[in-house]
Amino acid sequence: MFSRISALIFLLFFFINSCSAVTNIGLRSASSDFPHILDGLMKQKNVRFVKEGLPGQILLLSALVELSPSDHNLLTYAAMSYVTYGLMVEDEDPVYAGDLYLTAKEYGFRALRTNSRFREEIEKGNSVKVSIKHLGKDYTSALYWTGLSLGLEVMQTGGDISNTMQTIDTVNAMMHRVLVLDEKFFFGTPHLYLALHYALLPDSLGGGIEKADAEFKKAFAINEGKFLLADVLYARYYATIIQDEDLFLTHLNKVLDTPSDVIPQVLINEIAKEKARKLLKKKYEFFDKQLNSDNEQR
Repeated sequence: MFSRISALIFLLFFFINSCSAVTNIGLRSASSDFPHILDGLMKQKNVRFVKEGLPGQILLLSALVELSPSDHNLLTYAAMSYVTYGLMVEDEDPVYAGDLYLTAKEYGFRALRTNSRFREEIEKGNSVKVSIKHLGKDYTSALYWTGLSLGLEVMQTGGDISNTMQTIDTVNAMMHRVLVLDEKFFFGTPHLYLALHYALLPDSLGGGIEKADAEFKKAFAINEGKFLLADVLYARYYATIIQDEDLFLTHLNKVLDTPSDVIPQVLINEIAKEKARKLLKKKYEFFDKQLNSDNEQR
């Protein structure tokens, strides 16, 4: 695998150095072709197959980005790819996932800075929260994946509480901007991020389980219950907090019983099924042991 990718990158560099016109055509083609490549990966049902093959695609994409460092589309695809791979490996290797999220964040902000007005605001010293108002609908994807990578990175790496809260505040602003631009973006997942934010923070810091439930339900309405990762997150970060074991089991069993191909992005639903199985095995870690003991005696 690695040798084939190395040869491909070598050939890419060879052709780039041989003719600038061919270079421009090739890079434009790569920018337009990568969505199809990613769509193809998302339609794969074998999570292990994609997990093992995705690093090669990411390596090639990273090389293309450095050859066309201001290509907004390639930078956005790079951010998305690193986040996706991070989500696939974070259960087994959270430190590695944190590094992937950091790289995704860097690509994402490079994509956002291709917007001249956003870049000017940042260079003036204005915050991201202030500057994102200049990002239009064509920056929705870049804004979402950048915000998600930033949020995932801080969740994995932690750090000083004041800096962490400031970062989370920035991510929330980015997600709210995404909702303004396109509320239904990527199955309503900006609502899922906000749901997790509200679920994990106490009321005193702006969180609250009722707010979380409302955001989860907005996401369910948008994705029509077909984006199974939403059910996994609802079980893990809502049902466990309110200690509703039946709700927990209902949503996880629904994930396992629903065909993955109810959406074209089969891979995401397959990842959701893997996570659902792991959560079911750890059920007794989340619920009151005495209550479970009483139920078993009955």
